[in-house]
Amino acid sequence: MIEIRELTAGYAAPGERGEPPVISIAAETFSAGKITTVIGKNGSGKSTFLKTLVGLLPYRGSIRCDKRELRTLLPKERAACIGYLPQTLTAPHMDVRTLVAHGCFRRKKMFRSLGESDREQIAAALRIADLAAYGDKLVPALSGGERQRAFLAMLIAQDPAFFLLDEVTSYMDIAHQKATVELVRYLAAAGKGVLMTSHDLALSFTVSDRILVMNEGRMILSGTPEELLEERDTLRRCFGICLGKTNSGNALYAYELQN
Repeated sequence: MIEIRELTAGYAAPGERGEPPVISIAAETFSAGKITTVIGKNGSGKSTFLKTLVGLLPYRGSIRCDKRELRTLLPKERAACIGYLPQTLTAPHMDVRTLVAHGCFRRKKMFRSLGESDREQIAAALRIADLAAYGDKLVPALSGGERQRAFLAMLIAQDPAFFLLDEVTSYMDIAHQKATVELVRYLAAAGKGVLMTSHDLALSFTVSDRILVMNEGRMILSGTPEELLEERDTLRRCFGICLGKTNSGNALYAYELQN
């Protein structure tokens, strides 16, 4: 479980020059086995929120993972709690199997080589991400969607309690979006907590157990997709549109955009 209390973050140094925080959140809790998606307009603070939760930005207040304060955790302890996939990824010049192997290093002592159990973990991560045939392929040669799944496979090999995914389906074609959604659902069904950001409202409402709406660094709505359908006026003010359940039996997503 990740528990947030009185969280403010997003400036270079807390309190410096009296600058206001980018995000300010009174209380939130994220549970294992659930998919939570943060939605909001560009610049609303979604990416800053994830960077704060993974420890990349200074913060005030409390972020507790498994009842331990984030700022007190050692890097390997933090990696056991949280795996983070940023929106922008640099393609390293290595093959996919080597990339995925990096996920195993949180469990290794310095200078220790990978063992048989690590190789089994890597192979399993490649299978789960539907990349078993791509192990020897260079990461820069992958398509955008394949590259995202390769980094997800690295996180699967890392085996954190929570997956933090920033706009994980951005720039993907529909086929890769569908495969990634299935992978996210698999992770939640396996007991992992998933916290995503997304600008795709139909996808977010379809895949999520819970939706958080962020506006100007604050969470202004929280609830299940069904509960948020009742907040049509607020959704329209935030996004200029709202959503409803689709009546088509052939639709890719269970929700569709509406005026």
